[in-house]
Amino acid sequence: YLYEFYDDKRSILDSINWNNWLHRPGMPPQKPTFDETLLKICKSLANKWLYGSDKEINELGAIEFEEMMTAQKEKFFSLLDVDISSGSAHSFNHERIEIMEKKYSLNTTGNCDVKCQWILVALQAKWEPIIPIALKFVSDIGRVKYVRPCYQRMFEWKVSRESALETFEKNKPRMHNFTIQFVQSLLNNKNKMGANNEMVGNN
Repeated sequence: YLYEFYDDKRSILDSINWNNWLHRPGMPPQKPTFDETLLKICKSLANKWLYGSDKEINELGAIEFEEMMTAQKEKFFSLLDVDISSGSAHSFNHERIEIMEKKYSLNTTGNCDVKCQWILVALQAKWEPIIPIALKFVSDIGRVKYVRPCYQRMFEWKVSRESALETFEKNKPRMHNFTIQFVQSLLNNKNKMGANNEMVGNN
């Protein structure tokens, strides 16, 4: 195909090791250079919240976050989530979560992608004020993309598990069958893990 349409470029095409490019496992011989400007903005802001001093946090404005695209905001929250789950974000306490919410008005954002990621981070950090926000979110929004991860986090946390179960049962009549199945599978897996742990404990 290439030789047919680029007959005048035969010498260039002959110089390419097609076997390496198409069939050799691993990274390509020449790694492309990507522009990481947008990613660096996300990392910079996430690191400020995770590891910055209280003075730096108090001096943060909303503009840096507001000027981000939605994909950047999602990446920002995913970076927070990873560090919180690993236990390395010792400075990112409940006080900082409250400050973040006030600065960025996250509880009231109309962007579902951003709100979902915010809820997941707050649940990961075990911030109890997020529970009613999360329950309302999964009640108002029916997409599996948002409902499944939020329910999963709430099922995993003892404090939010019971209210999440009640909300799920209450909302079932108006939920799509696929969404119900996805959420139910989370419950089934959780119950199965609990039963296995109980068996191990008894042994």
